[in-house]
Amino acid sequence: MGKAKKPIPRGRNSGEADENRRRLTRTLTSSEAAEIKAEWEKAEKARSLLARVLAIEAGLIPPPWLKLKEEPEKDAGQENGPKRRVRAKEASVMRVLRELYPPDGRVSADTTTTEVHARVRIEFEKRGTSSAPSYETDRRALGRRDR
Repeated sequence: MGKAKKPIPRGRNSGEADENRRRLTRTLTSSEAAEIKAEWEKAEKARSLLARVLAIEAGLIPPPWLKLKEEPEKDAGQENGPKRRVRAKEASVMRVLRELYPPDGRVSADTTTTEVHARVRIEFEKRGTSSAPSYETDRRALGRRDR
């Protein structure tokens, strides 16, 4: 048959090993478990903060103190939405309006569009241009009609 197994020799430290094994396998009390859990949570929070700092330094995420601008700041006079296209005839009306109503071509609110249209048409006839602008083109140039 087979050989008999030899017993494991126990040295003078075998008692310490048994004591350590017993300490490792004992059941924790509720207060000890709470202390270990609190320490673990502190360590987890520290790991989380450290990971965030490293991600900020690596440029993977923006720092919290940096305010990201999603939309550029708008000027006080700028309307909402995209900038509309100004047609050639409307641009020529705007030039005439700047001459008739200096310095910026703004007409007072009490001046009617019909009065402005008559003055613009006369100015275009003086210049000898091909055709006077329409009433609607004048309204667009004055900002009194949406496109």
